[in-house]
Amino acid sequence: MLHSAKFLALSLLVCVAIMGLPSMAGATTVFMLSQDGGAYTTIASGASLSSASGSGTFGDFTFKIIGVSTDNSLTLSDILSSTTSIMNNSTATHTISVLVSSQDYTLPLGSPLRIKSGMGASLSAGTLTATFQAFADKANALGGMSDFSMGLQTCTFNGSTCDTGSATGNFTKASGSYSLTSVATLTLSGGAVANFSTHENVKNVPEPSSLVLLGSSMLLFAGLGFKRKQAAL
Repeated sequence: MLHSAKFLALSLLVCVAIMGLPSMAGATTVFMLSQDGGAYTTIASGASLSSASGSGTFGDFTFKIIGVSTDNSLTLSDILSSTTSIMNNSTATHTISVLVSSQDYTLPLGSPLRIKSGMGASLSAGTLTATFQAFADKANALGGMSDFSMGLQTCTFNGSTCDTGSATGNFTKASGSYSLTSVATLTLSGGAVANFSTHENVKNVPEPSSLVLLGSSMLLFAGLGFKRKQAAL
């Protein structure tokens, strides 16, 4: 009887300890879609810092292999998204937004961190207007957009392709994990077909000494080049 009571007490303590641990069930990587400013619908999800992808139809759109991938490393962490094709099946112009997000980034070490973001797209038929925005959240919220933003980037066309160029900013993270989120928004005319790829890269901010060393090296090489040119005359 005494052994049974001890076992029951031990079991209760274990249960309480487990309940007190932070839950990882909500730690997630997602890709979500929204049409014409409506609510986002989760299309695919996986564990945090993993990948997710899917194909199918959503509202007036057909999409082929929209995916999200992630990295969490000492030198580079990122969240990337892309699709092989998005088609507006209707005769009217519609907008589709592709949100990707992942939690539990811990690297690179230190703070602040340097974030670089951008988007490229190409158009097979019809017309396209595209924008991109990248976010980081030191509270590690899935889809967190209220902490840090790179600002809206607009895709500029050159022929049938467009590019936002790269935006750069410094993100101050807390001591714990953080999340990354990005949103690509495409407005397609009726029958239009496009594809895109995005990146949100996170690295350490270069130390001032590294920048000085880089500048000195560039001056040294420039000087050597000048001497060689003088010697050749």
